[in-house]
Amino acid sequence: MDTYHSVWNEYGYRESIFSPDPIKAQEDQRKLLVGRENELARIKQQLRGGASVVSLEGDYGVGKTSLASAVMYDLECLNREGGPLFLPWVSGVDLYPGISIPEFEFKVLLSIAATLIQNEDILKSQGRRPSGIKELIKWVQSPLMNSSNWQAGINVLSYGGQFGVGQSKTLNETSGFEKHGLSQFVQNMLNEVFPDKNSGGILCLLDNFESVKERDKAKEIVETLRDSLFKRNGLRWIVSGAEGFVQTSFSSPKLFGVFSSPIQVSALPEECAVEVVKVRESWFKMEGQVDVNPPMSDEAFSQLFVWVGKGLRFALSLCEDYVLSSDPQEIMSLSLQDRDKKFFTYIRDNSRERYKQFSNPKTVTKADWKVFEKLMSDKSGACSPSEYRDFGYENMSPLLVRVRRLEKFELIKYSVDEEDGRRRQIEVSEFGRYIYLHRRMAREAGEDGM
Repeated sequence: MDTYHSVWNEYGYRESIFSPDPIKAQEDQRKLLVGRENELARIKQQLRGGASVVSLEGDYGVGKTSLASAVMYDLECLNREGGPLFLPWVSGVDLYPGISIPEFEFKVLLSIAATLIQNEDILKSQGRRPSGIKELIKWVQSPLMNSSNWQAGINVLSYGGQFGVGQSKTLNETSGFEKHGLSQFVQNMLNEVFPDKNSGGILCLLDNFESVKERDKAKEIVETLRDSLFKRNGLRWIVSGAEGFVQTSFSSPKLFGVFSSPIQVSALPEECAVEVVKVRESWFKMEGQVDVNPPMSDEAFSQLFVWVGKGLRFALSLCEDYVLSSDPQEIMSLSLQDRDKKFFTYIRDNSRERYKQFSNPKTVTKADWKVFEKLMSDKSGACSPSEYRDFGYENMSPLLVRVRRLEKFELIKYSVDEEDGRRRQIEVSEFGRYIYLHRRMAREAGEDGM
């Protein structure tokens, strides 16, 4: 039987070197994070110092999730060196429009329970095995909990809660659950395992906070769960989002002085782009492979990275699409210089096709384009309108005129906090990045890029 080879094997790699997926909190993925030393140090310092929540704000695809995963892995490793015990939770819980707060809280508690169960051997070896772990395992494995019906267990969140759906018995037959609901029972175990801030905690990631869609709902989640989850002893949270949702929610008057201001995660510096690919090429090189045959040069990727406004995920995705739609034998027959030419021809044609979707581009004025170009080249696609002086304006009003027009053409997204109009965010859309790429490449070719 012939051995299966993926397109990446043809180039000498085990798997995609351009995968836009975030890295995982694993040893074999950790080294793929490049250029985030300052942010890593700040986040780890806060969590090691006892912060219950560290929040991250940044544009789409800038690398927030990968950054959080790297932090979780690094903190997990501290215990091997005699440091505090940090345990990344075994499964995340996603927010989505329409999710109820009780449902979210219940799913988080189940994930915390699963994390304690999965790490039972580690806890036992360190003398931290909590009493009640056997009862918890029995309950989590019960037919009711395996029914995938979260409502069946939602009522156990309250102290002394009972099962729903017509059940008359308590959480299970053990005395621990007869006296306490799941929330209190899990908390008792967390208090045993992590008696104080210096002993560590379970690391939880609440990612894509903007997926709630409604800012009022996002605020409600943070305010309601402030004490029941976000300040719960034994839990440490990293909350990440875009479009100003994290900044807005954690600046609520009800949270004043409770949590630190979000850490802004900006685009990677241009000089890091080549290193991003070099690290991936080295790590994913097939065992025994002496040389690899990259589909384009590292410098070509770096150029694309700049041309899409330093959108890392966007640049990686474009490269992966190119490789998966190309004949590897044809590409490897070319010199590296000609590979780059073929690559940029594909990118130019791709961006031109997107540009054809642009309705009435000639109605975008030179002043509009000037703001758009500066937003991409100097701000990496995201900023606050309070930065109007950087665009050459004496006040915010003329900038907002341009912003509203660019928003009309779906080149940018403009969001305003309903409660505090001072909190506003301007971000280039994915379509806008394609248009910017088209204009850049057209100028490079001496064409009219509009």
